[in-house]
Amino acid sequence: MKRRARGVCAGAVLGCAAVAPVAGEVPPGVPLRFVTLNLLDGIGAAETARHLEFGKFLTILDQDGPGPTMGLQPDILALQEMSTGETTNLQNFRNTYLPGYSIYEADGDGFNYNAMLVKSAITVSLASNLFLSGPRNVVRLRLVVPGAAKPLTVFCAHFKCCGDSASQTTRTNEAGSVGANSRIEMDPGSYPAFPFPDPLNRNVVLMGDLNSNNNNDGTLTGLFIERLDPNNPTGLQNFSVETLNGRNSGSLIITTYPGSGSRFDYICPDFELARFFDADMSGDYSQAEINSMGFVYYSNEDHGLRSSGDNDATNVYSDHRPVVMDLFLPRDPMIPGFDVRDVNQDGVIDTEDLQEWENRFAQWVPPNPSPASDVNGSRNVDLADRAVIRSAVRSSEIASMGQ
Repeated sequence: MKRRARGVCAGAVLGCAAVAPVAGEVPPGVPLRFVTLNLLDGIGAAETARHLEFGKFLTILDQDGPGPTMGLQPDILALQEMSTGETTNLQNFRNTYLPGYSIYEADGDGFNYNAMLVKSAITVSLASNLFLSGPRNVVRLRLVVPGAAKPLTVFCAHFKCCGDSASQTTRTNEAGSVGANSRIEMDPGSYPAFPFPDPLNRNVVLMGDLNSNNNNDGTLTGLFIERLDPNNPTGLQNFSVETLNGRNSGSLIITTYPGSGSRFDYICPDFELARFFDADMSGDYSQAEINSMGFVYYSNEDHGLRSSGDNDATNVYSDHRPVVMDLFLPRDPMIPGFDVRDVNQDGVIDTEDLQEWENRFAQWVPPNPSPASDVNGSRNVDLADRAVIRSAVRSSEIASMGQ
């Protein structure tokens, strides 16, 4: 099915997010899909093999005809190791696979640099670089997401690699700098005021290749706990998600950096965004709850379902695999008509919404996450959701007949 263009809240993300928020949270928050990938040697020139291969899964387009929409469909895409001088290549990639997205780049080390691409429906209110002690600067964006209660700050980082003492010191300083900055972003008026959240605060997400094996060397501690004041956490959380398969079965863990047993690639949400997935409201996160936030995408795991049928798409031109996280931003209750039943988010609940939901539901190939949305907040996607939309459509039709 070829989909209509639509806003951020009804496109790929609602179709791909696996889990609704905790019971009683109706409607769910504004869904947003984050994807991060280290490219190894850049995105490649148009029509080159690496350019085409990355396009198979880093896209919002259905490239193989009718059926489930292919690609990871990111709303916000973070890329590391863009080769120096590749601005034109990135623009060509955007135009081909992520049409309408805006591009933001950071200064690099003369070898590679970081970049982020943002969906057109999202307003970028501030774009800047964090100039760190390491070789590559961090992209920092402040975003206004339609329907969200708060601004969102996102970071794309690629910390210093290697295990020698000088490199570890540099990485430690980088992590501490970004951690302190994320805290300021969340407490703009009264650092170091806490607890989080506060109605005036922003939500924060960090993405990137942090060059540490799940912080086994301790170099990333300052990213999660403010080094200058260890009693006050930065708000960023370290969650290691599993593969698409592990997300469902919990039986398989695939590293983001194959062959090294490491998890160099991270997506770190803040406390508030993470708590949507605390299904038992325990305050802690099981591996299953973490997996419900997202997954490491390995195209062989789903037989290329999200890679235009190419089982090897994530193995060929990078030594990393993309990390995907489906988060829900708290909704702004003051926005009238912002309703999860409005599937295409055109401001009207009508037969088009019912048809769109039915089309998505018909595409469902278990055990993959349902592309249809959980309208009634039951944490399941089934015909009860269809009934809610159908009832709303019928009520609207009756009301219009009476006018």
